[in-house]
Amino acid sequence: MARASGNVFRLLADPTRRALLDLLRGGEKNAQELCVHFRASQQAISLHLQALRKARVVEVRKQGRYRKYRLHAEPIREVFDWSVKYKPFFDPYGHAWIFTSKPVGQPASRGREVAGNHPPRRK
Repeated sequence: MARASGNVFRLLADPTRRALLDLLRGGEKNAQELCVHFRASQQAISLHLQALRKARVVEVRKQGRYRKYRLHAEPIREVFDWSVKYKPFFDPYGHAWIFTSKPVGQPASRGREVAGNHPPRRK
């Protein structure tokens, strides 16, 4: 495994960093907007954001006196590509992957393709 891949895996192993990425999926936010979702100090959250920036998973731009953070998910693709090999172990029929592989920003379907929302089987 390449060094960059190992760094992304190690980076995403931290639950606080994963939660930050989840929050940034909704759009740009500054550190204060992110901090309100955690019990950690703003300094601790800033250190997590710095690690995410170094790995290029998060981009930052200055807006006035604030820094706005946004998700740059391309480095996470390596994790997704690696994990696809294990799909048959937890989703042998591909139901969950139909639901979760929607492009970012598209609402989840409420129809038949949602896992667990199948019509009754005919006998």
